[in-house]
Amino acid sequence: MVLIRSAALLVLISLMVSVGLAQNDPNEELQSLLNRRGELKTEMEAANQAGDHDKYNQLLEEWESVSEQIKALNEQISKDIEARNNAVKFYNEGKKFYQQGKTT
Repeated sequence: MVLIRSAALLVLISLMVSVGLAQNDPNEELQSLLNRRGELKTEMEAANQAGDHDKYNQLLEEWESVSEQIKALNEQISKDIEARNNAVKFYNEGKKFYQQGKTT
């Protein structure tokens, strides 16, 4: 019985580690996208001031694309945080279950 509980605890720990290690740093990617969107806004303002509507429209399309990438990344970050929180919750429940098994 203790062996089964130990195995369950080991599975939970490995799940937590795999969730954590499978990630590139999404914060760095998000910061990069935010920086690019800021650069695009500056370029769009310059193109607008110069009256270059073709360039402005091209930059606007890229700005919208980057904004969509930011939105998708934010959603993924939220899902990752939820998965990590669930892994911690399951780990703590497994640890508690394991401790109860050790004392009986």
